[in-house]
Amino acid sequence: MEFNHIVEVGCDGKASLHHFITPESRVQIFECNPNHLFECKRHYGNSPNVQIHPFAMWKENTRVNFMLEGATSHIEGLQAPCVVNDGIYSTNVIEVEARTFDQFDDGTIDIMDIDIEGAEWYVIERLKSRPKVIVVEMAWGNYINPHFTEIQKWMKDNFYYKFQEESAAHFYRRLA
Repeated sequence: MEFNHIVEVGCDGKASLHHFITPESRVQIFECNPNHLFECKRHYGNSPNVQIHPFAMWKENTRVNFMLEGATSHIEGLQAPCVVNDGIYSTNVIEVEARTFDQFDDGTIDIMDIDIEGAEWYVIERLKSRPKVIVVEMAWGNYINPHFTEIQKWMKDNFYYKFQEESAAHFYRRLA
């Protein structure tokens, strides 16, 4: 399967879809954690085919409080895995720009990975594209994505089926 337009929403340095990236690929990476953003720029900053967007993805264009907690950093108030599984409520909070995903989606995405600690639904509900493959963080330990039902319904309504689970990620492929 060939992927020309690759999107990673939430990236702590090297994209989880890195093995699909070629010099001909169009790549978009969304990451607002300054430490992860630094690593993304270190890995991909010199690649002309990679756009790095320093925004949180959210349900509206605004500024949000962002809880810095390493790989499980998240928007304040979300039932993120680190909160549910470990009872971690970070005191390291920064304010970041948040955007809606639809303003970056031109309808050509082939594959995407969404791992943004409980905010995945806000990307999916605004998708213009119908990627061949979508990877979404859905469950991990006691954590179940707070929008699990909505995501499952959207996948079914848009002809996706789950073909793999790997750790917290569910992999969906489009039938139509």
